[in-house]
Formats: sequence, C-alpha cells, structure tokens
Amino acid sequence: MDEAKNAAVNYKEGYPKAPPPEMVAKLSRLSTSQREDINRTMFGYRNQGLGLDERRKIYENLVDRSIRR
Repeated sequence: MDEAKNAAVNYKEGYPKAPPPEMVAKLSRLSTSQREDINRTMFGYRNQGLGLDERRKIYENLVDRSIRR
C-alpha cells in the first residue's frame, strides 16, 4: 500500500494535520517498517468505517506497544 508507506516516511506531516510533538517523538523511535505496519492496520480500520476517535485510541496503543517491543 503506497499510502501506508508514504505516511510512514512522512510521519511528521500527518493526516490531515501534523501530529502533536509527543507523538512525533514516539514515532521517531520506530522504524519506517514499524510505522508502515501500523499505518496499514489503521487504513484497514478506516476502511471498515471505524470512527476517528476510536482509531486515534487504537493508533496510540499500537505506537506505544511497538515502542515497548
């Protein structure tokens, strides 16, 4: 998925606005492939119609879990 890879590489830009500085700091600790995997998962949730607030919580949990690994 090109969109997932692009978002993983350009994570500081965000969709539709730049993420908060604390999230940028967390994302910078992950590899591009880790961010891409998270993005693919999140695009799946979006395509299933999951709301923005629910996706945000899932995203934050996925990022935190990836950092702990």
